[in-house]
Amino acid sequence: MATVVVLGMAPLPWERRTKHFGLGTRTWQFTQPLLDAGHRVVLMAKMMFEAYDADDAQPEFPSLSVTRVDADSFHDIPAMRRAIADADPTCVVGVNMEAASVACRTDVSVPIWADLNGYSMGEAQARHRIVGEGDDPFRMWMQLTPILMRADILSAVSAPQRCALVGELGAVGRLCGPTFGYEFVYHIPNGVEPPPEPWDVVSPLEGLEVPDNVLWALWSGGFNTWADPLTLVDGLELAMDRVPELYFASTGGELGAHDPVTYRRFRGLVEASAYRDRFHLLGWLDSDRVDRVMREAHIGLNVDSLCYETEFGARNRLNAMMRYGMPLITTYGSEISRIIERHGLGIVIGCHDHKALAGALVWAVRNRDRMRSMGLRAQEFALEKFSFSATTKRLVAWVDSPEFAPDNAARRQGGTGSATELQRRMAILADIPGLEEDRAELLRIQRTTAFRMYHRLRQLRAR
Repeated sequence: MATVVVLGMAPLPWERRTKHFGLGTRTWQFTQPLLDAGHRVVLMAKMMFEAYDADDAQPEFPSLSVTRVDADSFHDIPAMRRAIADADPTCVVGVNMEAASVACRTDVSVPIWADLNGYSMGEAQARHRIVGEGDDPFRMWMQLTPILMRADILSAVSAPQRCALVGELGAVGRLCGPTFGYEFVYHIPNGVEPPPEPWDVVSPLEGLEVPDNVLWALWSGGFNTWADPLTLVDGLELAMDRVPELYFASTGGELGAHDPVTYRRFRGLVEASAYRDRFHLLGWLDSDRVDRVMREAHIGLNVDSLCYETEFGARNRLNAMMRYGMPLITTYGSEISRIIERHGLGIVIGCHDHKALAGALVWAVRNRDRMRSMGLRAQEFALEKFSFSATTKRLVAWVDSPEFAPDNAARRQGGTGSATELQRRMAILADIPGLEEDRAELLRIQRTTAFRMYHRLRQLRAR
């Protein structure tokens, strides 16, 4: 039995908090299979987005210890390095971008697996569009760089992101002779578990004045920077005009300082709508109440902007809805949207097309039996293909026998680490202005009459 330190994000799925995020689910997706495989896991999780007011009792896993830390403590690299050393692990697994960056910055003397749950630079671009000049996308690259320089093996949430990540590894020089033929990056899609047993709670939808034959369309989770609230509201309004039994509910909402704009924009559009009485914004809910809404909703919605984050990223809300057997309407672009389209698990429409969204919603209201069949297929597909055990086989195999990447192994044998290598490469970058000056001087010489005559004489002699 190995000891594994996992750095991740919380709340975890089994914690009954008012806010839950895909980052916490991803952390548990990587942790539970390691426990099932018989390993001892020391989980150090950053508490996110003010979701905590007190500690929760952890589930009874005899081989698991959980430490939840605040943001300042999580980014105290010397303290985290000491905490990891105290655990005496055989390897470290950093789950999600922020945790993986902390893991790699500690540069501990054991192999590191870094999981990048989403295309970081695409997220940085989308956030910069929303937040503006107060946000610098280059900060995301600085958080990503330690991962690219130090990680021994990596995982991406989609196959397209895997390709982008290989390119990023090349950008920092990791695609070199020693790593030729080495598989750096594996594809681990977002995982799901079977839905929990129903809790006996009052439904957030109970008591609302709605028709008996209402069809609930649901948005679940935060409104992130790549969401498209205008298309969502315009499409719903057009559909509501055609089918009076269509109603909308949302759980989740604003994402704090990460994105203070998108949800407010969505809420403003709803408040100005002629159909605002048919929009029910429930906000962040306890996990048991979210579970109740997921069981009662008839359609799951996802409406994205067309951007690089959409193309390379994932949509955890769709995976979560699939596990409840919820039929889906989603915009096209992400890997999961292509899976849904290919296997007939829902309706896929183009981005920024509110008329297509309205048409899909109207069709869903008028074809409820066919939508239910899609939902059951989606549930069966998700529980088989996206189970925690099915998605993490490569991770578990690596933890059984963790190894340094070939270039990292060579550096360690030579007595240097990633920090020394980073300094060497920064020195190369520092030489670029000098190289530019040399290039300018060469161009000046090339344009002189003497150089042209010399070059012409060489051509004549060559004949």
